[in-house]
Amino acid sequence: MIRRDLTPAQRAKLTAQRKGAYPKAHPETIQGGAPGKAGGGKAKVAKIASFAEDTAAKSGKSARSVRLDVTRAKALGPRSGPDRGHAYLFQSFRLM
Repeated sequence: MIRRDLTPAQRAKLTAQRKGAYPKAHPETIQGGAPGKAGGGKAKVAKIASFAEDTAAKSGKSARSVRLDVTRAKALGPRSGPDRGHAYLFQSFRLM
């Protein structure tokens, strides 16, 4: 099966979407802690992987490139990214 890689803009947009959902799945990674508790309410038991570290381990990219993708997505804004790329993919499949 042949697969096209995502463009840098598409990868950035999808990484930013994943970052938005990450705190819901891993609330222990949110900076701060439980409100109203002395010391933030968090016990320092073990080092918890940040979003960038976790995504880097799963994608095979460096944590720095994950952070750059999120920054790139913020700079591109909400109207760019995967939507335009997917339209192109569907158009190319119709031509085959």
